[in-house]
Amino acid sequence: MKAADWGTFLSGVFAPIAFIWLVAAVWIQSQELAEQREELRLTRLEFEENREVMKQQAEEARKQAEFIGMQTNILERQEEERIIARREDDFSDLLRELMGLVTQHFVGARIIDGRTQGGANIGMYFRREGVGEEKALIDFSEYLASDLTHKGLLPPYAFHPAIVDKLTAAGALGDQIITLAEQLGPTQQSAIARLEVRRMTANISALLEGRWPLRSSP
Repeated sequence: MKAADWGTFLSGVFAPIAFIWLVAAVWIQSQELAEQREELRLTRLEFEENREVMKQQAEEARKQAEFIGMQTNILERQEEERIIARREDDFSDLLRELMGLVTQHFVGARIIDGRTQGGANIGMYFRREGVGEEKALIDFSEYLASDLTHKGLLPPYAFHPAIVDKLTAAGALGDQIITLAEQLGPTQQSAIARLEVRRMTANISALLEGRWPLRSSP
């Protein structure tokens, strides 16, 4: 066979083969593309699932944060309530201590020293008019604010030396009670107003510092 005939023969043989390879390649590529599309679809589904899981986790974290916040608020309120309760107990204890101090150490005791018109040194005793520790505290406050000249006592006035330490302690207790009452509220402030603690404390300070006149009103 001539060369041209061989070329024609080979072309006839390999052309179908080439076409088959082309078809096979196209089919393989289409399969690969289909697999890639499936992988992308699966990847997208996985991303969506992950996103949903993350949303659920975020929601759970938010709920936990809210729960922790609520628990913190509850604990803070409980601590505030405990602090207030302790202050209320301290207020009551200090008030009882002050009333006990007045009743035990001031009733019937010589409290204030002065002099008469003739120059003689005299003292004024505290004698309560009512019954009970609360009444004793009120009477003592009124006693400290009384006009001593009507009782024959002239200035300069001073606390009797034997009672100074107890009166200083009473003034310090009064200051603590007033501070707590201001921190706590109307109930305690009403109590110290009724018992005239402010006036008593102010008058004790005035006499300790040698100031006159004393406070005649709360």
